[in-house]
Amino acid sequence: MSKRIYHLSLAITATALALTLGDGEKAAAGEVTTKTAAKEAAAARSVSNRLAAIAAASEPITLAALDQQYVTPPAGENAAPLYELAFAAFKNEDTQSATFVADNITALPLLVKAAERNACRYPVVLTDGYATLLPHLIKIKRAATLLQKVAVNQTAKKRSDAATTTLLAGLSLAHSLDNEPLMISKLVELASIKFILDGMAQSFSLQPFSDAQLQSLQAALKTSESGTSLSRALIGDRALMIYTFQMSDAEMAKLQNFMSGSSEAVDLVVYRKTEKFQPDFAFTLDYMSNLVALAAMPCPRSLDNLPKIVAQLETASAQGFVLSKILLPAFGASFARAAETTAILSPAFGTSFGKSAEITARIRSAQVALAVERYRLQHANALPGALTDLVPEFLNAIPADPFDGQPLRFKPLPAKGYVIYSVGKDRKDDDGIEKAPDGKTQLDLAFTVKR
Repeated sequence: MSKRIYHLSLAITATALALTLGDGEKAAAGEVTTKTAAKEAAAARSVSNRLAAIAAASEPITLAALDQQYVTPPAGENAAPLYELAFAAFKNEDTQSATFVADNITALPLLVKAAERNACRYPVVLTDGYATLLPHLIKIKRAATLLQKVAVNQTAKKRSDAATTTLLAGLSLAHSLDNEPLMISKLVELASIKFILDGMAQSFSLQPFSDAQLQSLQAALKTSESGTSLSRALIGDRALMIYTFQMSDAEMAKLQNFMSGSSEAVDLVVYRKTEKFQPDFAFTLDYMSNLVALAAMPCPRSLDNLPKIVAQLETASAQGFVLSKILLPAFGASFARAAETTAILSPAFGTSFGKSAEITARIRSAQVALAVERYRLQHANALPGALTDLVPEFLNAIPADPFDGQPLRFKPLPAKGYVIYSVGKDRKDDDGIEKAPDGKTQLDLAFTVKR
């Protein structure tokens, strides 16, 4: 609503009151109207100040700025067109199918070729806001599954050289999403990394890799950890939230229709004209900026502080905020659409922090496993007595468990093989056991080599 329209509505309201109220009541009504206008103006200034601070940090506050920061590489350097060719080569989309690998094997050389390019931007139109289409995300997960399965098959056929190339291509595929500034994209990246690490563990359980192959995988994983950061995704999602609060009435009405089925029955067009709207906007900006700051903290400090920030969501309910109540817990979980359709489909941000820590732990465990494998090559297949035996020849230092800050754990298996593990989100050492007796509850996060 423009300032002219806003002030005109106040004038009409005051005139209507004057026609129906006595002198004393007129004075009281005028005082209430003035106080309300002053309160809303102060709230609007508060939002403007917050937006100015975000912009001063060179972080986007518009979708145009967000889109601009997702840089498109020169045509000959962008991996996205090559990945699109690979995705188009898939003939069987059922990753559980017995013929999934055979049906899609023609995509393999295309995926390996695409991995040779280090820069990537998929054809995403971020200025479409909550209607942004992301058809590549499900295709990336499908392709990561293919690369995982192919690598294991190649290793089983004693082709560790080819398996190494495939695993490296899988990591490159996952990291093609590094710069896509959306939480849903980041979560697909993390899931894809996990697929490849699982394939790595399965491959190491089948046969030894050469020292050169292990070193190439070590080098790739050194850069993989930076891909677990949530900062860029949170900044991008905050820009989408800013866009949502600044929508026109027509756009807000479309959003209302888009959210059909939401538990929130409030008319958003009416709500934006209430005195709660601007404080709601300010609260959302503060909450998201706190999460951005939290993402810059190392684990486990960030995990320790997360509950304090998530607890602030109670403010949204207590004060009757509508948009923050919808957006913040699951930024668009009520916008029930498939990943192929829209961008705004992310689980709770608290869950995202846990997932980031999990994949960080898995990457670090894989780094240690690679060092163990190199140690075994030089010691007649014998395991190290302790992880300290790997330092400094095979590891600069034993990586810390992101969940408790302690060194990652090492456990030789009774028959053969070993486990490198993190205590996981419950922060309890379960001796490398991954699942509770119910078969569902996640315990430790393990990289297991059964050889």
